[in-house]
Amino acid sequence: MKQTMQTRCVFPIITLLSIFLLSLTSPLQAGKKKAVITKSVNGCWQICQVKGQNIAAQDNLCFINFDCLSKKMNGFAACNYIHGKFTFKARKKTLEFGPTASTRMSCPEIQTENEILDCLRQTRQFAILSNDTLAHPVLNLMDANGKILLGLVKMMPLDGKWKVTKVNDSLVDESKGVFLFFNSAKKNVHGKLGCNNYSAPLDFDPKKPLQLHIGQGIRTLMMCPDMAIEDALIQALQEVVSFKKFSDRKAILSNAKGKVLIELNR
Repeated sequence: MKQTMQTRCVFPIITLLSIFLLSLTSPLQAGKKKAVITKSVNGCWQICQVKGQNIAAQDNLCFINFDCLSKKMNGFAACNYIHGKFTFKARKKTLEFGPTASTRMSCPEIQTENEILDCLRQTRQFAILSNDTLAHPVLNLMDANGKILLGLVKMMPLDGKWKVTKVNDSLVDESKGVFLFFNSAKKNVHGKLGCNNYSAPLDFDPKKPLQLHIGQGIRTLMMCPDMAIEDALIQALQEVVSFKKFSDRKAILSNAKGKVLIELNR
């Protein structure tokens, strides 16, 4: 009986202590949750759906790159590069874009671009879907009523079309039209090496955002007078293990020792 009484006396004390400790840790847990959400939104996202309609990559991928620390965004909206600011509240899952500036190019996909820009103006909320069944996280941008405007997939920052400007220490003649097109959602890189077309599997893990592996590629079998740059580019691609993107217009690919193998421009 004495033991029972002791148990009854101790239990309320433990309960009150637990509540007190919980009240101390709750703000910390909320802060961690906010940090996780912020980190999840941060980075590059490929626009795959506009108002419920799938869009296919044409000359370049449509994407939005979020910098949640500076509250700035940039991207490509089918014809033009865009940039601007946004307001963002992680725990409330609200997101609103400010005025968006862009370049002034025109192209056959201008209607798609106009719809993307209209969706950005209407965006008020967001939701992230991420589980074991999804190869890449999905970001939905929604209006004030919860209607999905844009569907985006987490992408490699390097995704899209790039001109190859330098291989090892050799400059690439721009007139040859050498380019690489990275598409991490389709796990592929393709392009033009100068004389021949090229395609290879691409391995990219969003949890290791600066690393990539390019598998054994295939190319067409045309012969040209000068194949030196093309052969060097093929060799360099097989050695690439990481990349660095300096801006939306400049990036490099490096080997395991950190040596720059390929320089890229847009």
